[in-house]
Amino acid sequence: MGSSGADRRIRQTAVAANDMWSVDDHAEHEAFINAAVSLSEAIALAESETGARAISAEFEKEDGQFVFAVELLD
Repeated sequence: MGSSGADRRIRQTAVAANDMWSVDDHAEHEAFINAAVSLSEAIALAESETGARAISAEFEKEDGQFVFAVELLD
């Protein structure tokens, strides 16, 4: 079964957007894909370790390392 025109346009748009990424964007993407835990797992771990509730989370570079930063509310 062949790809529809819409599927091809979506893939082309994704490739075009990817081509516009900086070296840092590529490094962050690679780190995110290869992270030892998922964002969901990082949130669950933070909540279970502290008893607090996560109100936001992001993947960011801190001290040269990419980490999941989870903001908690007691």
